[in-house]
Amino acid sequence: MKRQITQITAIALFTLSLMTVFINEDAFAQSKMYWTDTHSNTIQRANLDGSSVETVVNGVTASLDMAIDQINGKIYWVDIGQFVSGFGDEVIRRANLDGTGVETILTTADGLRAPWAIEVDPNGGKVYWADGNTQKIYRADLNGQNIELIVDIPKFRSPDFGSGTAVQQITEFGNVGGLALDIANNQLYWTDYFGGDIHRTSMDGAVDITQIERLVSGLTTPRGIVLDDVDGRMYWVTGRFGSEVMRAYTDGSGVEVLVGKKLGTRLKQPFRIGLDVVAGLMYWTDRDTGLIQQADFDGANVTTLLTLEYQKKPGDFRPSSPTGLALDLVGDTVAGTLPAPTPTPGVDVSGAPDLLGTMDKLRVNNKNGNDQLEFQFSVQNNGTAALTGSYTIKAFLSVDDIPDQADTLLESWTAQGLGTGAVQRFKSRLDLSGSHVNENVVIVIDADNSIVELDEGNNLIIGQILP
Repeated sequence: MKRQITQITAIALFTLSLMTVFINEDAFAQSKMYWTDTHSNTIQRANLDGSSVETVVNGVTASLDMAIDQINGKIYWVDIGQFVSGFGDEVIRRANLDGTGVETILTTADGLRAPWAIEVDPNGGKVYWADGNTQKIYRADLNGQNIELIVDIPKFRSPDFGSGTAVQQITEFGNVGGLALDIANNQLYWTDYFGGDIHRTSMDGAVDITQIERLVSGLTTPRGIVLDDVDGRMYWVTGRFGSEVMRAYTDGSGVEVLVGKKLGTRLKQPFRIGLDVVAGLMYWTDRDTGLIQQADFDGANVTTLLTLEYQKKPGDFRPSSPTGLALDLVGDTVAGTLPAPTPTPGVDVSGAPDLLGTMDKLRVNNKNGNDQLEFQFSVQNNGTAALTGSYTIKAFLSVDDIPDQADTLLESWTAQGLGTGAVQRFKSRLDLSGSHVNENVVIVIDADNSIVELDEGNNLIIGQILP
């Protein structure tokens, strides 16, 4: 449900000093897709069009999933090792994006039995994983410390898992097929491979089945799942006995098949899925055919980007086995350094909030002459006191870097409270008529000037739309 922008009729002129963001003109082209391969025992990466394939990590025994921490520049992966292959340890590891600095952060000594799926919340400083042997979902600090049990799935097995009424222990479902995080709303999603369901609970976990929602049921071996939290949809793939790409709204409504045999594309065993929401493209791996494929969000224009093979013996090439998948989508902007607050005359500096912002990502994709724009930004209270009330944020499309009545209102938000040092994050995706190259996205924090801040002159974030 991409929103169309509307023209404002009036807005006061803001006399605010500018928050600078530095433009990285090559950033968009640096986006990469990463995948694990259980035949070559590697982690590889390539450009989003499938070009420039390179191996970044060797010695990965049997990794079925991976995740990217863009903030800290890390890749994380699970390795089920001897649980499947008969050799190697069950571990969770991480490395830099280029594959250097490999670290083992969790091992069997930490209770790992068959780590199957993984996700990362870099803002919250947590890594989440599902164990296919214990059938539990855990989280820990990014370095593997402070392990917490989030969901004990066998504890909640019942004839009607979603209602929370029945207690009879039955084998209703087994392995978690995939994990997804909705960080903005603090929600954890997972697919139930054997039960054919998609469930949701708090990222902090569930203590009883009334805290777990069954969103979708009746699926055939669902595996990887990913969220488009701007449009409020979830996308997933079904495995060998389903072999489809599907989606629904995050409340479970509107289930539809996007790619599959009945729609003209035969899939054998799709395993993981990723989204580029700016380009409107989804990517998935197929572990039996060795393919990495791409399609539009509605399933149209299915394209094979990579056909991966390994040589079993001289001259005998077989399909490789790409499994885990993660996209490193680099934005067009890199946030500049926040300026030190300048006390406003008459404001008690011993106790006032000060809201400062950074542009975390600004990406644009032009289709048929029209721009699809996505931007993400953060607001931090850099003051000496908490903000207890609400404040307004407005984003404008501007030909210059000062918001005025000639600009177009893109979107507005009302945010509630912000403790000292705390950060709130916002994102938007919009359809714009025409091309707006070299225009600016101007974000005004406390747009209604309703709160008293330590510094009233640092409430703008400026990002330029690059070709």
